[in-house]
Amino acid sequence: MSKVVIIGAGHGAGQVVASLLQRKFAAGITLLGEEAWYPYQRPPLSKKFLAGEIPAERLLFKPQSFYEHPNVDVQLETTVTEIDRGNQSVVTACGRSFDYDQLVIATGSRPRKMTLPGVDLGGIHYLRSIDDVDAIRADVAKSGRLVIVGAGYIGLEVAAVSAQLGLEVAVVEMQDRVMSRVVATDLSRFYQDVHTSHGVVLRLSTGISRFSGTSRVDGVVLDSGETLPADTVVIGIGIVPNIELAAAAGLNVSEGIVVDDHCRTSDAKIYAIGDCTWHPNAAQRAGTGEDCGGKYLRRRRALCTSTVVLV
Repeated sequence: MSKVVIIGAGHGAGQVVASLLQRKFAAGITLLGEEAWYPYQRPPLSKKFLAGEIPAERLLFKPQSFYEHPNVDVQLETTVTEIDRGNQSVVTACGRSFDYDQLVIATGSRPRKMTLPGVDLGGIHYLRSIDDVDAIRADVAKSGRLVIVGAGYIGLEVAAVSAQLGLEVAVVEMQDRVMSRVVATDLSRFYQDVHTSHGVVLRLSTGISRFSGTSRVDGVVLDSGETLPADTVVIGIGIVPNIELAAAAGLNVSEGIVVDDHCRTSDAKIYAIGDCTWHPNAAQRAGTGEDCGGKYLRRRRALCTSTVVLV
């Protein structure tokens, strides 16, 4: 019987396990995840979970008991370091090897990092995981002034929650409006008005030159030379697909792991799903009206799991 190994333990990976079990897949399924958590929802991280309204367990797609199935082996806190296509196996950081008949790469994405001076100071955070939010909440609990870099979904959601918690919040954005890459001008204006009405300071068309402080951040220095005081900083300037494993294994990659309309990579035994992929998408380019029928586009949070065909 075919053995399926899944690299990653996010939404897409969890859905693959659920779909295979639903279809009475009788062979072994191995899920390898870097975090200590079973697959969980990420969108609530910057909203209800950050606000402390729900516990971490409420984020799980399925309870732990769901994975306690005789055909399912979940290995958490496990980092895959190599895909050995010749031997059809994956190798982990601790030296273990897992053989596969079909492999699913669901490595997702990571926050895009800044490289400005001072970015490694304490109190500066990115938001992608439960652990990230725990660290932000610990800092915010003893902070009065929060500066957010980036006015996309993450930045504005963190701003809204933090303003409700009573912090002084400023958002710095290089573009001339919030969420400029994903919404029309009128909708940007609506969200700008909502945030400013709740006390959030928006600094649009504004760049950053560095972060100030000794061991911990105490300010964000703008290109103009002005310094915004900050006890805590959250950076939300986009994501980068995790394609390194696939690229090192010789798979076809572009701005993501290139797959067909069945999520199959350039290796017929390997599939890829989610944020790490570059896949056919007939949807229009956001904000341009250009019909992309048949062209490759990587959609954020696109799972592509419903068309995975494991043969």
